[in-house]
Amino acid sequence: MMFRDELGIAPNWYRYMSALAFMGCGIAMLAGLVLLSATSPAIADWNVVVTAGALYIVSQGLRALRLAIIVGDPGKSLRQLVQAHLVGAAASFALPYKIGDLLRIMELAFVLRRRRNYGIWRAVLVMWIERVYDALPIAVLLFFLGVTIGEDTLRLVAPILAAMIAFIIVTLLTFFVLPENLDGLALFLARRYHGNRVVAVLRAIDRLYHLAADARRMLHRKHITLISISAVIWIAEITTVGLILGKGEIRGSATALLRFLSGLLSPTSTPELNDLSVYSVTIGLPLLVLGMIAWVAAIRSGRLSVVTGSGALNRLAAQRPQ
Repeated sequence: MMFRDELGIAPNWYRYMSALAFMGCGIAMLAGLVLLSATSPAIADWNVVVTAGALYIVSQGLRALRLAIIVGDPGKSLRQLVQAHLVGAAASFALPYKIGDLLRIMELAFVLRRRRNYGIWRAVLVMWIERVYDALPIAVLLFFLGVTIGEDTLRLVAPILAAMIAFIIVTLLTFFVLPENLDGLALFLARRYHGNRVVAVLRAIDRLYHLAADARRMLHRKHITLISISAVIWIAEITTVGLILGKGEIRGSATALLRFLSGLLSPTSTPELNDLSVYSVTIGLPLLVLGMIAWVAAIRSGRLSVVTGSGALNRLAAQRPQ
């Protein structure tokens, strides 16, 4: 197993999960092509579709850049981080119920691993931070839409807005307030109780403390940069929604976005199926293509290949001094 860590070869379960996930991506890509051919007569302006797709690709590039900034580790390969983002984003689009996020966690865990420590918790931590910086601009947008469009709109977005605010508050408490009290809690438990269960609890407290410290390190002097990048990401993605669902008029992006959200949140208000299909194809095809390219690059690097992995192990063994 040590050789595997030195070479950067993924374990067997990861190879199988990745292959199954991207079979799903391939099927989704084929379905997207069929859907595109079915809806192409209804597309009035292909320039709008191409522009929207290009904007979405830009937003994905910015997301990969944000990921690298959050990790902030010069010892980690930028190529592997971008690759991990694209593979995970494509799988998240193709697979239902955000199952693709599990693959993204595995991708990041592989890239962020340390010796004798597969980086699952670090990957979860990075994704948590990403979601916080996604929640901030979305919360601002929902509040703006709720205040400017009308009382009914505010009632519609209020539950999501409240959930996002609660998520941000919990994050602040977990990363910045809780660690200040963990030392005192550990000292109290160590003095008051004895036994194997207390040792297990103390280890869990120590792990939580180090995770919170890792989060603060990732965020140190990066807040303005991450907020700015996240704002640009969501401006690009909101404009993409406005171009497709707003019939090419960027000025109508807010209304189009609200109609899109209403269709997702309320069964009584559903966007036109044709608009949704064009939107899905516009963002899905470039994303799936980039994800498949990243996945093929991962295979060529040897970390998803059983044969390549075995050969690399043999070469390493032959090079070791006798």
